[in-house]
Amino acid sequence: MREGAVIKSTTLGQGNAGAITINASGIISIDGSVDAPDGSNSNISSQVGTTGIGNAGAINITTGSLEIIEGGEIDASISSFGQGNAGEITITANDTISLSNNALIFSRINGLSRGNSGGINITTGTLNLIDGGQINSDTFGEGDAGNIIVKAKEKVNISGFGSFASGLFSNNAIALATGDGGSIIIETGSLEVREGAVINASTEGQGNAGRIKINAVDSVTLDGEGTNPSSISSSVDSFAVGDAGGVEINTGSLVITNGGVISASSDGQGKAGDISITASESVEIIGSELENSVLTLFEQAIITRSIDPSEVQNAILTFTTGTEAAGNLTIDTKNLTLQNGAIISSSTFGEGSAGDLTLKTSENTELIRDLRFIKIPAFKLIHLTS
Repeated sequence: MREGAVIKSTTLGQGNAGAITINASGIISIDGSVDAPDGSNSNISSQVGTTGIGNAGAINITTGSLEIIEGGEIDASISSFGQGNAGEITITANDTISLSNNALIFSRINGLSRGNSGGINITTGTLNLIDGGQINSDTFGEGDAGNIIVKAKEKVNISGFGSFASGLFSNNAIALATGDGGSIIIETGSLEVREGAVINASTEGQGNAGRIKINAVDSVTLDGEGTNPSSISSSVDSFAVGDAGGVEINTGSLVITNGGVISASSDGQGKAGDISITASESVEIIGSELENSVLTLFEQAIITRSIDPSEVQNAILTFTTGTEAAGNLTIDTKNLTLQNGAIISSSTFGEGSAGDLTLKTSENTELIRDLRFIKIPAFKLIHLTS
């Protein structure tokens, strides 16, 4: 599909839109580089229109490989003023699914609409989200965002920026939205998040943020090298009312370098979620030299806290600045390495209590050069076992 080509199912009246089903044994390509006369990119979409009262149909795609480039889209959404549920997007590709250069797969409840997102299910060998490629499930209106479930047998690779960061996002996206954000669940052999890429589940309105759960048999790599730090985060943003869902990672080894951040935070009225990391072999946080300012001390982090995640890096810590508690942080691994300025802490700057911090290592704990425990208000180190 190219030059503004469209496959579309829409309801504009009272009734449901039909499903879209595509079976292709080879490759499906959606190229959005040349806009249609109405300004839209090439896309496959199922929608409840602005005057629609009914449900959007599902989008089901089965193929060998799927490639979406240059702003091409797969879209299941409820338009503003529409009433009904967005359809579920299910994509199965035996080999690869690749989104690059601002390509999008999204399920969305737009502003002033009412209904629930259908969620997104991806099954493939390798998933690539490159240079602004995104998978989104979000609500701007009244209703819950759906879950994003990714099953990639070999690898998930998320890297770089286009017009925006590459990544997976499930959000209650604006202050006026009411509804819960969906969870993000990844099952894969290895996960790499690099060069400013993001995995984020958050709430900005009234509702809870979804949980991020990652099961990677071999490894998780979070490399922040690039313009902005790469991050995996579950957050309650300023003015939001709801709890963060937290982050759970189960893997063989976890490596964080060059400003990578893992966080569960609350800047609004709600609890910061827990972080739980189980790595059968090792957890490594490889930092760089520390600066003097407390807010610029860090470059790598696993964080549960209630302040802006961009302000704190290069650490394992829990924070709260509000009335609710910071989340608990648990790391269970065979070998733990904290290098060049890594920080371990749990603290509060507000009325809420600091969370528990538990480190379990069965073999080695290495603290290499400039490990620092920063004594800040209500610093709390609960368990350190080896």
